[in-house]
Amino acid sequence: MNFEKYNWDLEDLLKNKSLQENFDEWKKLNEDLIKIYDEGKCYDSIETFKKYLKKEDELSILENHLVNYISNKTNEDLSNKDMLNWSEKLSIEDNKFSLAFVNQKNIILSKEKEIKKYLEDKNLKKYEREFNLIFRSKKHKLTEKEEILLTKLSPSLSTASSVFEILTYSEIELLPAKNKNNKEIKFDSVSDIHFILEKNKDEVLRKNAYTSLNKSFMKFENTLAKTMYQNFLLLNEISKIYKFKNYIDSVCFHDEVEPEFVDHVYKEVEKYKYAYKKFNTIENTYRKKVMGKDVKMAPWNKSFDIYSKKDEIITVEDAKKLVLEGLSIMGDEYVSVVQKAFDEKWISWLPKKGKQTGAYSIGGTKGLNKYYILMNFDKTFGSVTTLAHELGHSLNSYYINKKQDVYCDLSIFYAEIASIANEILVNYHIMNKYPDDKNLKLKIYNEMITNFFACTTRQIMFSQTENWIIQEIENNRPVGADELKKLYAQTFKKYGNFSDKEVNKLLTKDNGERLSIIFRLSHFYHGIFYVYKYSIGLVAAIICAEKIFNKEKGFLEKYYEFLSSGSSLSPIDTIKLLGIDLSKSEPWEQALSIVETWIDDFKNLTK
Repeated sequence: MNFEKYNWDLEDLLKNKSLQENFDEWKKLNEDLIKIYDEGKCYDSIETFKKYLKKEDELSILENHLVNYISNKTNEDLSNKDMLNWSEKLSIEDNKFSLAFVNQKNIILSKEKEIKKYLEDKNLKKYEREFNLIFRSKKHKLTEKEEILLTKLSPSLSTASSVFEILTYSEIELLPAKNKNNKEIKFDSVSDIHFILEKNKDEVLRKNAYTSLNKSFMKFENTLAKTMYQNFLLLNEISKIYKFKNYIDSVCFHDEVEPEFVDHVYKEVEKYKYAYKKFNTIENTYRKKVMGKDVKMAPWNKSFDIYSKKDEIITVEDAKKLVLEGLSIMGDEYVSVVQKAFDEKWISWLPKKGKQTGAYSIGGTKGLNKYYILMNFDKTFGSVTTLAHELGHSLNSYYINKKQDVYCDLSIFYAEIASIANEILVNYHIMNKYPDDKNLKLKIYNEMITNFFACTTRQIMFSQTENWIIQEIENNRPVGADELKKLYAQTFKKYGNFSDKEVNKLLTKDNGERLSIIFRLSHFYHGIFYVYKYSIGLVAAIICAEKIFNKEKGFLEKYYEFLSSGSSLSPIDTIKLLGIDLSKSEPWEQALSIVETWIDDFKNLTK
């Protein structure tokens, strides 16, 4: 396939200038902004306030062009030394400029009365939410000296993530595994093992590869557990320095929810455990039917792909057609923008050596004309739904930039709604287009149901473990490798409907080998308490897709209002634009009800 034909047009980001010219312009704008800021004097009059906001917007737009160009060119080829150097150069300059604004929040808080008066101006009213979010943090402010001290210490705050990356990329050598012929197979990366678990027909190799992955990390479990614990301890202490009750309280404050909302999400997802176990039983029965009644339903067999067909070959043009057809229900404008993405080369379609794996739609889109997508198209129906997913993000960016000029960001709370809704709509279309393809339907239902429980039950198990670690810290109890596995094991009982006997087996069999994934979760070392939000996005997306597919009167208008809202409202209020109130039980139950129909359809297809 012609790589250049199916590659994106990143040059549009440079606006007919060289990269050096864009970088120099960006530096100049930063210097100009610092002059206007003048250690906070920009807030002394409405004239300088307007001038500062205008220059800040100008800089933000150029920065989005520059950062996206460098990061996307880097991801085209991760060995591109020129782009890696540009990335480092940009980061160094950005850190230098950010020091000039280290006390900005405190200055804004000290000028609250004046700024509120400025915001009454009709041309400045649009910035009101932006500043109100700062004003609400008044009781959590620090002195200038404290802020400067924490800023200077900030590089050391990423020690845990650095240790994790060094260990996983350099120090932890994956143990080799033997296949059925007693030949030793070596692995260069975790993705090599995942590929074998999913695609290799040799059960002996799959089992040994699974064991290799777990044992390779368990050799370092004490180091990883200590690193993780110290990370949460540090995050908790910093949160208290900022006068929060604890780390969870701090995260919830910035997400504009109460900590009780997290507990509510846990409570609602806990109700899914019966459907989760029901689906696993049905799927296991079908696996035995396909793989052989004597095959043990162990993790290395649960991952094996029994649904894909050898002759499944989908071209890029096929994928475009299927997505356009599946999303036609969204209306003419939506489809025309999808077509625009294809025609104007927003997408890097094909895999190649050195290219970043996976797929994404870019962030930082304010002021952009194209909302780029990176893919690694593999000629399967899976790539079709990946395309639909990433287009959901890009179309969300399109509608935000069409409506907003200040609040162009997205919260993780709702960022996945547009993408997952697209996936479901395209999946529904594919199943209707090929009504007699039983295997394809099984594959699609399995993926949708599995994804549902992966984003709800599975992610909540991880989130609950994080939450319990914080509770242990609050009670002055250390969390080592054994304690961490015990905490994680208890989530299998709470959310997976495991018995005490099954939980005990998890802990005792091979020193808790099956629980070792808890040491491999990178976000546990980065200090980002967010994975519970995946359940929020998925639940809302399922409800949206069902309403759109069934052509519920008036819902598309609500949906477009949601797509266009950006960060102009709180995350919870943004989702309420869809008529979905996630602080209630109803939407959680409604989503489960839809998934239960999928499970019933799946079961009928397995007969």
